[in-house]
Amino acid sequence: MEKNAYDPKVIETVDEILNQYVQVCKQGVIKPQDRLIEDLGLDSLNLIEICIALEEAFAMCVSDEDMEKLKTVEDVYAYAERQKGKR
Repeated sequence: MEKNAYDPKVIETVDEILNQYVQVCKQGVIKPQDRLIEDLGLDSLNLIEICIALEEAFAMCVSDEDMEKLKTVEDVYAYAERQKGKR
């Protein structure tokens, strides 16, 4: 799915959060298909911190089970979008 399929505010917020933890060598661009660990070089502590930041930004709760399912940037967009709709 393309970035424009998601709420621009969700994309902007998720990208801002990810950019705090990612040292992207690929021209500084995070793409939806980027894998959080393999492509962006995040570790488990980074993922926990990102989930905490998502919880604060979107007033939601990310369970451990849900966190384990977040494998790509697009997964994070989709998850934030779904959770935003539940508020």
